[in-house]
Amino acid sequence: MNKIITLCLLIICVIVTGCGNSAGSSNSLNNTPVIYNVTPSDSSSIAQSVDSNGNLNITLTGVNFGSSEHGRVYYNGYTSETSSNPQSIPLTLYYGGSWTDNSISVNLVKSTRETYPNGSFYVVANGQQSPVTPRYNFGSGNLSGSSVTSIQPSVVYGYNTEQNYIAIEGNGFGITPQDLLIFNYNGYSKTITKDQIYNWTNTRIVLPLPISDMANSITSNTTLYIRPVSSSSYYNYNSLGSFEFKTSQITYISPAEGSIGKVLTVTGQGFGSTQSNMYIYIGDSYANVVSGSWTENSFQVRVPSFTSAGSKSIRLRVNGNELSTTNFSYEVKAPMFYSISKYADLSEGDNVTIYGSYFGNKEDLQAIYQTGRIEITDTNNNSTNVISMTDANVTWTDNSINFLWPKISSNLLSTKTFNIKVIVGSLASSNSINVTD
Repeated sequence: MNKIITLCLLIICVIVTGCGNSAGSSNSLNNTPVIYNVTPSDSSSIAQSVDSNGNLNITLTGVNFGSSEHGRVYYNGYTSETSSNPQSIPLTLYYGGSWTDNSISVNLVKSTRETYPNGSFYVVANGQQSPVTPRYNFGSGNLSGSSVTSIQPSVVYGYNTEQNYIAIEGNGFGITPQDLLIFNYNGYSKTITKDQIYNWTNTRIVLPLPISDMANSITSNTTLYIRPVSSSSYYNYNSLGSFEFKTSQITYISPAEGSIGKVLTVTGQGFGSTQSNMYIYIGDSYANVVSGSWTENSFQVRVPSFTSAGSKSIRLRVNGNELSTTNFSYEVKAPMFYSISKYADLSEGDNVTIYGSYFGNKEDLQAIYQTGRIEITDTNNNSTNVISMTDANVTWTDNSINFLWPKISSNLLSTKTFNIKVIVGSLASSNSINVTD
């Protein structure tokens, strides 16, 4: 009987011990930390969750995380999506973040994201390590979740090299620079590599503008769009917005001919609101812009002095860069006689008027530091009297010159013949008039 009782006690002890071990084993299994979810994890949410310092608040949810005193979160960082050698980096709690048994908020700092944009997480708690999460891309995304509030400048003018960058303001850009594409739907595209980008934060992107390339490649006004090169859709043009590109070109000039010093009105587009570093040349000579005349679509210049008459091409230049041929020119005219008010019996002090064209107005000639003069040559002895447009009693306009006949020593026994010629700057009249006293 005693043997039966002893056997029963032994069986009971084995059962109790087994149950105790089973319960301990289950406890051990339940204490293993497990990460169920990582947020944010998609590119759109990541781009919008980056703070002003470029840091990212990552929330891990799961079970058995324990407490921060006995646990640690690690980030397996990869330098690229194809890299296979992770760097295990311990993370700290996000500012004001918490650690509970089911949730942890950690800080994935900017420098870590820039160096290791691709990575996974695991938790060590209660002396045990959680399974590693899948890998996520915490660097650049397709920016589909970003929002743009402004692009400055919103209008860019061809060959205005002072506009050498464009700034995009908004939110959700992330902190890792990407290659960007500037393009339109007429065949123009230019890649701006991430190494060329001046500044990239979650709220601001500053990139260079290929002004010379655009001016040489685009022949008419167009809308240019900006998007990541990595964007899956070519038509995702609103990802970073757009700006207007206006080519600088001449469409009309007036007048098409005239004297030196004349005010020439140039009409076109894309000149900008100020002259900036844009210059106009007539022939090979720089033409001064009339003060206060410059607008986006027109400006005025004075025709400079030339040593010869004829057609002079009109060109726009910026810092030595010249726009393609404008197909416009200005015909510089030498002064020309039509008639004179008195041909004979001229005496000292007689009021004489010469009529013609392209004499230039006195004010216009003075504006380019040139002058006009009349040369009266005695054909008998080749002596010459000169009358300047600045002399007293001389009225000088573009098509008439009024003056008083000068005192000329004469031989009373004969009639003298004089040859009259008008000279404007370095240009002499192509014809002359003979008169007698």
